[in-house]
Amino acid sequence: MDDHGAGDAVCLRIDLDGLRLAQTDQDYLRGMKAFSHQIESEQLIRGKDSLFLFNHSPTGSGKTISWLKPALDCKMKVIAVYPTNALVIDQKNQVDHTIRQHYDPSDYHVQAITSDLLADEKRLYPDETGLRKGQLFNRVIRKGRGRGLILLTNPDMLTLALKDAYYEHNIREAVRSVEMVVVDEFHLASVKQSDMLLFMAHEICDDRRSRLKKFVFLS
Repeated sequence: MDDHGAGDAVCLRIDLDGLRLAQTDQDYLRGMKAFSHQIESEQLIRGKDSLFLFNHSPTGSGKTISWLKPALDCKMKVIAVYPTNALVIDQKNQVDHTIRQHYDPSDYHVQAITSDLLADEKRLYPDETGLRKGQLFNRVIRKGRGRGLILLTNPDMLTLALKDAYYEHNIREAVRSVEMVVVDEFHLASVKQSDMLLFMAHEICDDRRSRLKKFVFLS
């Protein structure tokens, strides 16, 4: 495990390949005992103002819960990024299930966003013609006002929003208003996607006007 810090920003690498995962006696969620990496991830997400966390724990070790639990406990606003639209939908269902099992669903807004799903979102506003994807994306983020927000999307949607490619002047600021971005299956991202995401993450983190200071990468 490597922990590199620069000022208040922390970059943590959890690399447990080939090792037996240590499970603690600490209650985590109802009926679940925590793995050590889950406890450490939660402590960092809760305790650090600025964070780059890379978790390479093995498949099936609860990496998703390691960020989702503190996000739900603190009613954070999070954008979670997945490499395929199929994973976006699958993980949205998993988040919904976790909330139903352990939390009050009325305290959170959970939504999957892909190009096709934005077309569905547009149908919610039949009296407004000419709504663009950037405007719809912005409205989805605003649905999290006063409660927790888990927005699930793909790398292209996020990078296009941050590059102002949707021609919506508020979308970049809306993305920067969330508290954390999680990139799952980061090893599956193309070189172009991974480089772009890391560059934008550093740029956003360095912007004092941005609320978004926490980035979690899972692979």
